[in-house]
Amino acid sequence: MSAPSVLVVGGGTMGRGIAGLCALAGFDTAVAEADPAARGRVIALIEESWTRAVATGKLDADRVRSARARLSTVESLPEAGDAEIAIEAVPESIELKVRVFRELDRAC
Repeated sequence: MSAPSVLVVGGGTMGRGIAGLCALAGFDTAVAEADPAARGRVIALIEESWTRAVATGKLDADRVRSARARLSTVESLPEAGDAEIAIEAVPESIELKVRVFRELDRAC
């Protein structure tokens, strides 16, 4: 049995942390980030965090390489609609959260 796939909605600090941990735990992980500029930085910022953890002995470099292979970004929720687990990590705006959950309901 393969590990479930995870969709993290939101590529901010919280979303990047969650996505990084999910990938390290062995889950195929996609980060949905609507902002193209932010989406382009998501993986690099997660990798920077991992690099610091390897340098301080908190993570093994082989584990990071494996996790990197499981990490991706998507522009829209339907691109990752087959995810088995969805985690919402968008800014604290009720309107935004309602919109995200409606989109997740349609996509997943």
